[in-house]
Order: sequence, then C-alpha cells, then structure tokens
Amino acid sequence: MVTNKNKVTFGGSWLLLTLLMIGMSWSAAVSPVTEKLQTSENDGAESIDDLLTLPDEAMNPADNDEFGYDAGAELIGSRTETAKTFLKENGDFEVIVSPVPVHYLDNGAWEEIDLTIESNEGGWSVTQNTYETYFGNDARQGVQMVVNGQTIRYGIMPQVVVLDGNTLSPEPYMAKPSSEPIDIGGNVIRYPMMTGISLDYKVTSTQLKQNLVIREAPMLLDHQKESGYFGIAETMILPAGYAIFLGESPIADGELVKTNQSLSIRNLATGEELVSIPQPLVESIEPSLEGPHIGEYIIRVQGESVTLTTVVENTWLMDSDNRSFPIAIDPTMDKGVQRTGYAYYYRITRWGWYTSTYEYAFSSSSLLYTCRGSGSAANTCTSGSYTWYYRYAWYRFDFNSALPTGATVNSVDFKSSVGRYQSGARNFEVAVLKSGSSQTSNVIDPSSYLYSSGRNLNRYIRNSAASSSSTSLSDPGYYWNGGNVRTIGMNQNGIDDVQDAVDGNGAGSSGNILGLGLRNTANAPFWYWCGSGYYSYYGCTSAAKYPHLHLDYSGGSDTAPPEDTFVPYTDLITHRAEQRTFWLQLKDVTGVDTTSSGGPSLSYSVDNGSWTNVHATTLGTCVAGYWCNFRAVIPAVQEGEYVEYFWAFQDLKGSIPGSTGNPNFKTLPIGGTGTPSSVTAPSSPYNYFVQPDEDADVFNSDGTGNNKWQLKIDALTNFRYYSVYRYMDEQLTYYEDTQEYIWEYDTSSCGSGNNQCFNINAAYQMRYSPTISGYSYANCAQSATCVVTNPKDQGLTLNGQNGPGMSTIWWYNTAFGAFTMVGLDDETGIDQPVASAPVGTQGGGRNCDDCYSAVPIPGDITMKFGTLSVNASYTSSRTTRNHFCVNSNNHPLYFLSSSSSNPYCLYSYSTYNYDRQFNGWMAPGYDGRWSANSQIMQKVSPVRPMPDIYPPTFDHTGLMDTHSQDDRTVTVKITDAGDPPTGVNVSTGVDGNGVLEGPHLEYRVYNDTSQSWGNWITRAMSQQAGKTRAQCELIPCDWSANIPGTDRGNTVEYSIHAQDNNNNWNNATAVSYAIGTPTKVFTVEWH
Repeated sequence: MVTNKNKVTFGGSWLLLTLLMIGMSWSAAVSPVTEKLQTSENDGAESIDDLLTLPDEAMNPADNDEFGYDAGAELIGSRTETAKTFLKENGDFEVIVSPVPVHYLDNGAWEEIDLTIESNEGGWSVTQNTYETYFGNDARQGVQMVVNGQTIRYGIMPQVVVLDGNTLSPEPYMAKPSSEPIDIGGNVIRYPMMTGISLDYKVTSTQLKQNLVIREAPMLLDHQKESGYFGIAETMILPAGYAIFLGESPIADGELVKTNQSLSIRNLATGEELVSIPQPLVESIEPSLEGPHIGEYIIRVQGESVTLTTVVENTWLMDSDNRSFPIAIDPTMDKGVQRTGYAYYYRITRWGWYTSTYEYAFSSSSLLYTCRGSGSAANTCTSGSYTWYYRYAWYRFDFNSALPTGATVNSVDFKSSVGRYQSGARNFEVAVLKSGSSQTSNVIDPSSYLYSSGRNLNRYIRNSAASSSSTSLSDPGYYWNGGNVRTIGMNQNGIDDVQDAVDGNGAGSSGNILGLGLRNTANAPFWYWCGSGYYSYYGCTSAAKYPHLHLDYSGGSDTAPPEDTFVPYTDLITHRAEQRTFWLQLKDVTGVDTTSSGGPSLSYSVDNGSWTNVHATTLGTCVAGYWCNFRAVIPAVQEGEYVEYFWAFQDLKGSIPGSTGNPNFKTLPIGGTGTPSSVTAPSSPYNYFVQPDEDADVFNSDGTGNNKWQLKIDALTNFRYYSVYRYMDEQLTYYEDTQEYIWEYDTSSCGSGNNQCFNINAAYQMRYSPTISGYSYANCAQSATCVVTNPKDQGLTLNGQNGPGMSTIWWYNTAFGAFTMVGLDDETGIDQPVASAPVGTQGGGRNCDDCYSAVPIPGDITMKFGTLSVNASYTSSRTTRNHFCVNSNNHPLYFLSSSSSNPYCLYSYSTYNYDRQFNGWMAPGYDGRWSANSQIMQKVSPVRPMPDIYPPTFDHTGLMDTHSQDDRTVTVKITDAGDPPTGVNVSTGVDGNGVLEGPHLEYRVYNDTSQSWGNWITRAMSQQAGKTRAQCELIPCDWSANIPGTDRGNTVEYSIHAQDNNNNWNNATAVSYAIGTPTKVFTVEWH
C-alpha cells in the first residue's frame, strides 16, 4: 500500500544586542573592541558563487568579523550556547545572541563552533559542534550523525534512481561514472556519483544537509519524461528504540509511504524528538516566484533500517522552459528548534463562484520570500487571477540570559540581508507575534504553532499589531549580486515587547521567547530574504547578513557573588591522613577578587580547634567573565583526627572604576560572613574524619566483609609509545566503607628528557555515564547523563617526571550527582603496593603500544561507581558492571558489563582526543606503552588489617646439576605475605646473634676427595637491578647471590633465608646440585 500525505519546512537566525552598560567598566579586564558596531548597508554588488562552487572555508556561526569585533575583547566566561559578549573601549558592552547555537559545550566550557570538515583516520569529521558528524572515505559508507549520544547512520549505499510513476519501483539511473575525486571545501564535502551528478553534505550548527546536485538535465527515456520521479535512494539505520514518524505516528514496518510532509525521528518510549527531517526542498540556481519546489519522500521501514528515497517529479525536472540548472534535491537532518520560516495566504476563485482560501506557515532555513498582491508579477506576487496573495517571513528569538538583570531596552532594529528581482523601493513593517490583534494580546512562540500546516501561525503573522511604522526600504539590489542589508526600527510597542521577553514575560516556558513577523504594507513583488542557512549566491554569507535584532540597552547590575563549580568532598570517613589539595573554579561578570586581603581563602580546623585561614593560590591569569582557578592545601593530620573546612571568596564590585557598593561575598558551604581574610565560619562546614585502619568496621551493614580492592599495573609509560627509557607503576585502590577511589604512581625510576614517564599534554579526567554499559563513541557533551570531572580544567598540571605530582582521590558526591577529585599527599608513591598473581583476559600482550586487558572483578567486594554497582556477577541490569578494562595508553580505563569471560576492551591510542562516553578514567591518558615485564595484579583484602603472622614467600626452582666449574648465581623472587604484609626486612645489618637480618643465602660444599662437608658460609643477597632495597620491601623483587665454582665430583648444598618486619622467618629447606665429570665429548674442528 502507498500512503500519500502533504507538507512542512524549517529555520534559524541571528539576534544582535549592543549593551550600553551604566555604572560598570571592564576596560582593565580584556582588550577592547576597536571599531564601532555596525552592519553595512552598502548597495555595491558582491561577488557570489553558485551551487557548484565549494566554500573556501566554513562559515562558522560565531564568525563576527563583519560586526567589527576583536576576538581579544570577548568575555569568554560570559558565553552561553547562543550568546557572545564583547567589551568596548568606553567600558560598555556589545552582545550577539543568536537563536541558532554559536557555541558547543566541551568538558563544561563553551567553545566556539567550528564547522570545518577535518580529516581523521577513518575519513573526515566535524566534532566541534552541537552534534558530531563522521564521513567515510567512500560515499557508500554513508555519514554518521551523533545527536545527544545517539547515532543515526544515513546515506548508506546511495544510488541515483528513476521511479515508476504508478508503482514507485526504482531502477538505477544509467550514466557515465565520474572520474572526479572526493572534494572538500569548508563545511561541505562532495562525493561524485556519476558524470554531472554529485552528492554534497553541508554541516551547520543544527543541520546536516544532503544535496543531490544535478548539473544538467538528466538523459531520461521519452516515457520517463512524462511521468515518474528522479532522485536518490539510500539506507538509514536508526538508533535502537527509535522510529521514524510521519505526523504523530511511527511509520509501520513494511508499509510503503509517499509524502511531501516533514518527518521526525523519535524515541518510541518517550516520544521525544531526536531530529526532524523537513520537507524535501528542490532548489534551482535561480529562485522561483513560487518559492522552492517541494519534492517527495518514499519510505519503507524494516525494523531499525529505513529505505529513504528523495525525489522530484520528472515533469517538473524536465520542464526546459522553466528550469535552470544546477538543481539540488535537499533532504536534511535537523536537531534544532524551528527558528525562521515563511508563510503565505491567498484566495483563488474558480468557475466564477467557488473560492478556496489557503493559509500556511512553514519553518525554513533557506531563503524567505515576501510579496503582496496579485495581478502583475512586476508589482505583486503573481500575474494569476488570485483574489488576494500575501507572503510573509517569521523569526524566533530567545532572550534567555542575553541581557543582565535590570537592563532597560532603549531601541530595537531588525536587520537582514535581502535581494530582489524587480527593482524599486518597497514598504515593510515588523510585528511581534501575538495571539490576537490587540497590543495587549499574549505573545506566542512561533515554533509551537507549526501544526496543521501552520494555519494559526499564519493568522498571527497576518493579524498581530504592528511593532514598527511602515518603512520604505531602498532597492537592495539584484538578488544574483548578493543583495544588501536593510533595517526596520521598532516602535515603542515593539520595544516594550522585547523588554518583556528580556524580563521573562515573553513566550515559551522560560518567558524569554519572542516571535517576529515581516510583512509588506503595500503591493510589492518578491524579495528574497536570508534565513539562517549559508547561500553564497544570494549573499547569505556571514553573521552580519543573517536576520538579527540590534538592541541598545542601559542599566543592569552585578548582584551575585562569583559562581563556582565546586563539588564538595565532605561527610565521609577516610583511611588516609596525608595532605589534601583542593581546587576551586570561580567566574564573575565584574571579576573575582584576587588581592591578598580579598582573594579566595580556605579555612580549616582540626578536632574542633581554632580555624586556620589559608590564602588560595591563583593559578594563571584571572580575568572578569572568565573561569579562574585557585588551589589550597590542608596539611597532613594524624589518624583519628576530624577535619572541617570551607571556602570564602568575593567579587570586585566597588573596587574597580565605574562600580559602586560592597563586594558580593560568599562561602562554600553558604552561611559564613565577613571577608575572605577575616571570616566567620558557616554553621555546617565541609568535613572528613581520618579513621585508623585498625578501627575500621569488619563487616558492612549487609553482613559482607568490609574490603578494599587494589589493582596494580607494573612497567608502563605515558610519555610516548616508542624509544622508551623509563617505566612507572600505577595502582588504583577502592575502599568499600569510604567509597573513595585512589590513583597512586611509583615514579621513582622516572626522570627528565628521554627519561620522562608522563606526557604533559595527557588527559587527566574521569567520565561518568551510567547509561553506557561499556564504551560509546557518542559525544559526552551531548548527553544529559554524562558528567566529566576534569581537574586540568581547574588548574591541575602534569609534569614529565611525576605526572600530577601526588596521588589523587576520586569521590562521588551523591547530593551533587557528580565526582570530585582531591589531591592526596605532596609527592607520588604507592602506599601499599599489591603483590598477587597476574590477572587479565583478552589482549594479554606485552611489550606493545596498544596492549589491553579485561580484568574480571573478583568476588568478596561490591564497589560503587556513582550509582553503578560493580562486582563479580554479571546481570542484565544497566546499573551493574563486572569487568575493568585497562590498556597501555591509559585511556580509557573503564568499568564494563559483559556476560563474556573474555570481553573486548577498547584500546585506541587516539581516544583521549575525543569527547566519548564511558565509566572510568583517563588518568593520565596518552599514547603509551607496556613493557615486556608489565603485569596486572589485583587483590581484595579487609580494610581492617589482620595481624601479619605469615613469613615471606619464595619463588625459586633449585639449580640443576652441571659440568661447569664456574660460579653459579641463585635468584629467588621474594614477596612478603600477610594481609596487609609488614614488608620484607631489607636491612643489611645483623641481629644480636650475628645473623644477617636481610635476605641471605647459606651454602656448603661436599669435597669428593676428602669425602666430607665443609662449613656453612653466609652470603647477603642483592635486590634486582633498577630497584632500591626500600622499594623491594613491599613489592615482589628478585634477590640473588653467587656461589663460587668448585671442582668436578663435588656437591653444593644451599638454602635461602628471609624474614619480614614482624620477625616471621622463612628458612627454606636446603637443595643441592652436583658438578659432574663429562664421560663423552663431541668435538668439531674446522680450518
């Protein structure tokens, strides 16, 4: 069955704000804008391109050069997704707010969107955007669009096809193969399909546009010219749990649907839209008086696989009298709210008595057409016999956080680039969109009224009270020459409506939405206005030419203390008494006070004693509107002591020119008073208690043992993967009762230069994404459930020898739903190194630069990683994990859920560069290497230590008989037992009885001639090369000693002896070997 349906489209635009701030100057903070804000209205023609010319560079949404902005004047800390703020020379501010995103969130910071298509190991990609896009090396591989953690694959196996008009059955279009290579320009990639036809993809901040570009009329058979369709067929793979919707219902499996309406990909369980697929536009190099032609979708669904064919009627395509090539057939994926669009309203009288009235409104990011009247194409919309005819444009602006609290809007101008076909000036007005014709009617959000083909939105555009006078706009120039910017100033009613949106009294759930309609006030022919898309041949080439509002405002004040990102480490028991290092990140529009008397401070108290106030160290430069980083230390305490602490900070209000009043002060937690250097503590400070291990509970509340998990990786480097000179050891420890994860590093063999063990550019962070069972290529910033803890953003630095320079604690704050990282101790080192049998499953290779292993979590422990439960048992629940993945690159190290005993773990050397999702660490993460001697060891043991009654263990196989009379070396691996072990006694001294205290060997020789044993001789054993005796106290080490050579026929007997630091001796049973006399000799001689 074939289902036929009807239409719908989409949008985006710009909003510009000039902020004339009174009572505040930031001129000392950043370099100022050097040019006055202005939008050129020059009528000179521009050089423009056509569909066949790829852009030289990406037109990024934050590219504001034409507004006269200096990048050095931007207040980066004031960015939002859609806003940028700049400082002028006079201390006032200028802001651009765009309804389309200009920034994307990267590890908690708003970064400028860059739509440039870059090459990567698998093809090309755009990752610095609100979604990620990946292109293959072959058009047949299609494209991946990653939105909110979900991957849509489409464009798979694309094929140019001709469809039968009756059955819709496709057959390949036959043409000469193209010899052109894949071409890339800016944000557009072009795959040649065949001679004269290419498949283009264009990336914008909200849309991934696919264009089938047809350079000349296709060679169709005669019968095909009279019926049927021409276009592109492709396969789309939907994310699991999603379906493609037409209207409010998913398209059923197996049903063949033909429609020119928009489509939507939605979650089947929640109905939430992931992306929309607007009407398929068919655009020519010259605009049609009727606007873009609407094509057709042919859809067949089979589970998560969708066959999507986008076509245009052959009769329309082959109409040589009215077609101009090239022509583009444009299916688009859109993840944004509809932001711009057009509407039309006309009436037709047929047969002298029957009339039909048409009212439509659609969203569109392409050209927006305006006109009015009928009867003459030179002066109205059409020469047809319409009773009336109107075309309008509409826009949606979001004022959320665009202006400071208390700002007063003084004037508002609407600006946009426009071109025309018929010359002459025309009259226009703008209207804030409302639910009625009265100025007191409620403002509406235009994106909420696109249902039913936008009939109600059309009426609101048509009937809302004017927000400007009728304004005569001078001839903008021929559209083919790119047009020019024109301006309409709002009247007081319009200004008041904008003020309401700024104050939160507008439309939308936030109250910050304002819709605007653009309409002619007298008969006029078509004018072609820019939407939010890049159309070089219509002059829509820069931010200054997209539609925007230009606001002047005054007033506004800084009434809030600096904002922070601090996740408290508090209300917990810990078993580590070492020094704690805390980092604090602050941002303030006036600026954070960093003076000696007013700068951030950390106060601490031990066992309810007096408060010690520590002035925090400022890390780097602190500039108004930017995130500023600070660090403070609480010294090591004794076991059994209770520590309380809090932060205090303020801004610079009243301390800089142009600002008045007292600084805005705050403590963390809130409740403290005073100044940062003289502060009264809040009533409930942050706190932690250092509990001695001996006092730890033996059992958890559920009756299971209170244990700790330790995982140690020996002999790795994160400096580089080749020419490695030094290796380090690292260990991860988890305490069940405190729920702390602690990373420790043994860097004793590391140095500088080629002897480094760390790369200072390595990633050092944790990622927590509880909905991901293993590793996801989806962008973490696009997922509401993925949280990054990145101490490098807060000022942690790495050095080549000692990495972070300390151990690090990672602890989950349930109230905040996030992890925090706290520095432990003031140097690197592993407190209690693990000694156990090696573990790990798949990928157990060594001496390689991409080694990996899946470590099964042992029994007798259940760990918490955020809300996830980690233990030895596999379950189908999304809240459990049972493996830990490790690799030589140290990224990603993550918890995995798998029913396999031999699961796969990702180990790619480049993942630290990307914003992926997993549950674990890159700490550090770089392109590293495991040595040939690398081992992975893990152990579960009680937190409360058991008495060490166990002597050291020996790993040694006795020497075999020999014919050699040379010295022989005895080597034994000595490991101290105990839980925990007290360590091998490595002293070189002797006890009161004259016995060596450290590891030693005793031997004696049986003389075959005298038929008697000699005396026992004692020899001290030496630790393995590259280790100190102290290092070998708590880790397994090889110890060796030489036994002198002796004559043939003799026998040697020896024994090994070692004790631990609790006087537990291992006196091994003696073993012997004989020195025999050869009875046969084979000699080879040559000359």
